[in-house]
Amino acid sequence: MNKISLISTVHQEKGLANPENLYSILKHLKPEVIFLELPSDHYDYYFTEYSQRILESDSVNMYRKDNPVELVLVDSKAPNTSLRDDIDFLFNTIDNKSDHLESIGSYIQQFTFQYGFPYLNSMKYQEHLSVQREEELNTIKSLNDSKLRDQYELWENIHKQRENEMLNNIQEYSGKYPFNHAVFLVGAAHSQSIIEKAKEKYSTSPLDIQLFYYSQEANG
Repeated sequence: MNKISLISTVHQEKGLANPENLYSILKHLKPEVIFLELPSDHYDYYFTEYSQRILESDSVNMYRKDNPVELVLVDSKAPNTSLRDDIDFLFNTIDNKSDHLESIGSYIQQFTFQYGFPYLNSMKYQEHLSVQREEELNTIKSLNDSKLRDQYELWENIHKQRENEMLNNIQEYSGKYPFNHAVFLVGAAHSQSIIEKAKEKYSTSPLDIQLFYYSQEANG
């Protein structure tokens, strides 16, 4: 069947978006496989040595204590330091120049803190994210700075490449190792795009990725 529930997450704990609540979701879904938005060569850091931690790895390590599960890290390698510095400069600049990005970001943080995963896995979050992206684009346009525009386009292309690689790695694993139900833990900013890509790339494939929704979504 190869059914996959995509769960939108954040990498650092924020209020009700915490390891314990994600662990409760995993216990409810009982996945045989968990795909994670982590580079494949980072397995030991998070799941053997425990020298690095994020919200998702803490939840998964709780779950795997009492449940047999296969962990599959599907992300590409992290960008180099120089590129990360450029992206930080880009967003610091547009945050400082925008009249609205700070309040939009605070609103998203507040709802994440207050509602946790029901919000991150709701259409309301996607609406807020669209507003944020529109403000980013409008700010860059108003600044009329070709360097910032190029950096933003580069950042978006990196996101697209990572999403394609994650999907390809999931597809490759699914073709080799059939399963009934898996979970894909991925940052909430990627989820809608990944679902759209999956429908486009694998419309005739047995790979079935569906967004995980709560029966009652957070409102705002």
